[in-house]
Amino acid sequence: MATPARRWVGYALLIVGLSFLFDTYTFLRTNWSPLQVPMSVPNELAIGYSLIAMGAALLFAPALVRIVYPFAPDASMKMGEGLAHESVEFRRQRRLPLTRKFVILPNRGLVGKRPR
Repeated sequence: MATPARRWVGYALLIVGLSFLFDTYTFLRTNWSPLQVPMSVPNELAIGYSLIAMGAALLFAPALVRIVYPFAPDASMKMGEGLAHESVEFRRQRRLPLTRKFVILPNRGLVGKRPR
């Protein structure tokens, strides 16, 4: 199974952001910059944290969408609010779809003579 490109970009953003933070905190403690990035400390911190936030958002967005999606309100439920009597089709759309029918007997017709 191939890793989606979204994940690779998320990992890359996290690594670059963590590298910026490592460079900044190393410079603040030792007055030496391992990456030799000519930037001021507040700008480097802001860029590092924003890259980490974007990388985390790319990595965790699909999981959050899967968690939040079932709780989102259905737009079709607002369509019939003004109607006093809902149509049969509208009520059919609101029902939960079943994966299997509840059938005990097979769907076969009875063969035989009807008494007169």
